[in-house]
Amino acid sequence: MKKIVPFRINIYTDNIANSINCQDMANQIIEYHKTQPSENLSNKGGWQSQVLTKQDTSYNIISPIVDIIMPSIHEIFLEHGIKKSKYRLGYWFNINRKYNYNTSHNHLGAGSLFSAVVWLKVPNNSGRIVFEQPQTMVMPTKFDELNENNYNTFFCGPIEGDVVVFPSLLYHHVEQNLTEDADDRRVSIAFNFYLNA
Repeated sequence: MKKIVPFRINIYTDNIANSINCQDMANQIIEYHKTQPSENLSNKGGWQSQVLTKQDTSYNIISPIVDIIMPSIHEIFLEHGIKKSKYRLGYWFNINRKYNYNTSHNHLGAGSLFSAVVWLKVPNNSGRIVFEQPQTMVMPTKFDELNENNYNTFFCGPIEGDVVVFPSLLYHHVEQNLTEDADDRRVSIAFNFYLNA
């Protein structure tokens, strides 16, 4: 029998730790957050900056990451049948301390097509990003083994320098930071990628 896959959700990963200075970027974000109020969106505890753009002074912190990942973002857009070559990006910084977490959400309300996260500082046991099965039908079957055909959730990271790119419509949450490390701050940068009008 021929298999047809009419609907597909791809998640893309890479590690760029050898190409950026994670520790320096994390320290710059920690300093930046001392002067900025926190947004309260999906974050429960922790600190989240407002959404920033290339025009913001903090862009110099993330520009090395953008230079590295934009060719891949372009390829992802092409893979999804989008041939425009100019994109806008919005980004924000996240600092989650012990017991902080993020509730389930997606980024569609922001109007983006793809989103990403880059982890810069990752204490032990500080919480994974969890992607949730987008299909509304839940199969009432106990599977003998889990695989890409029956996952209800899919976990990624966090590992310092990891990049995860995913469709903005995909619901996800971040587990509670339960680290016992003396410095409990998990530092990441989130991105939304938009088509230019």
